[in-house]
Amino acid sequence: MIKYIKKEPYIYKRTKLSLIMMIAIIIMFYLVSSNMVKQLHKQKVIDDYNLIGGLIEVIPDEEQEIVSIFLEENSNQYVSTGKNILSKYGYTENMNMSYSKYFYDTVKKNMVMNIIILLFIFIILLIFFIKSIIYIMKKIELFSRGIDKVMDGDYSIHLSTDNEGIVDRIGHQFNLMSKRLSLSIEEIKKGREQIKSIVTDISHQFKTPLSSIKLFNSLMIEDEVDRENELKFLERTREEVNKLEWLVKSLVQISRLEAGMIQLNKQKSDIKKTILDAVNGIYLSASEKDININIENLISIDINHDRKWTKEAIFNLLENGVKYTREGGSINIAMEKLETSIKIVIKDTGIGIPKKEQFKVFNRFYRGESSEVQKKEGSGVGLYLTKRIIEDQGGTIAVRSTEGRGTTFTVLFFLTDL
Repeated sequence: MIKYIKKEPYIYKRTKLSLIMMIAIIIMFYLVSSNMVKQLHKQKVIDDYNLIGGLIEVIPDEEQEIVSIFLEENSNQYVSTGKNILSKYGYTENMNMSYSKYFYDTVKKNMVMNIIILLFIFIILLIFFIKSIIYIMKKIELFSRGIDKVMDGDYSIHLSTDNEGIVDRIGHQFNLMSKRLSLSIEEIKKGREQIKSIVTDISHQFKTPLSSIKLFNSLMIEDEVDRENELKFLERTREEVNKLEWLVKSLVQISRLEAGMIQLNKQKSDIKKTILDAVNGIYLSASEKDININIENLISIDINHDRKWTKEAIFNLLENGVKYTREGGSINIAMEKLETSIKIVIKDTGIGIPKKEQFKVFNRFYRGESSEVQKKEGSGVGLYLTKRIIEDQGGTIAVRSTEGRGTTFTVLFFLTDL
């Protein structure tokens, strides 16, 4: 029981205070009782003076004998004689205490004092008990109101937990629970908004190619077209089907990543090898457009990262560079070890990104507004995926571009995190 009282400072402090007060009262009771005993002893001595004085006055010749008998310790030889004589006059062991007024008053005072002290102790304990119950009931009532508010959907409730102890610990845990519920509800709402946004984006992205395919099929079925136009329509249909296929693959990746189905498996491995794997994946496409890929200062350093998805992210940046860089251009890849991070810079000599569009390039399904961009095949999800992959590993990505002169992507992987 004591260990539980110690866990609740409010009750523990008041228990200590009550014990101190009770000890003080007991000491006071002891002092008062000691004083009463002294008074009784003093009165007994006075009574003895009176008794001996009376006897010697009556029998002065026997003074020495009387005093000798009186002062003799542990002598009970005259008890029987004295008892028999005094009994004749009503002085017995069973007589009323009021016969000796002083003794009676002293005992009465002592009893009254004892009762007062016991009542005082009882009142202190009662007050302590009532205050403890009130304290706990107020806390329970506060918790009850908090629970009611949470059940009504109000997660902003914050219980006061200024003190230590079991009760306030429950309040602190309630606050944590409320905060976690609030965050969970926010996550659910955010998830719903994301689903809504994804559905809207998917509908928009699928609408154009499906409409084109539907139109081409209708023209070929309902109108008489020559073989040359039929082949053109079929080629356009194939392009739209390829676009849909690319879009579906991208959407599957996005959906799996956002739904948490893809767990990034970070392991310590050489980031240089991951970059080179991405370069090897894009090398053929770059060669077909006579685009040089220049690699500078790649450093072999082991950092925690998911090789597969980090390669995918870097590949997307390189693919973006190849797609929007004209024939004969170049892509430069550089790497630098900073004090707290690894910096990877991918710079191309492509068409660049207008300043007003640079903050949008990482948005899902966003593609540039220029006709040159719109003519290129793509779904607008590559850079979005790249950003998600890098940021989910604790890294950052930034873009800097000059229209007509090229684009630079800077990726940072922090050594403290990775």
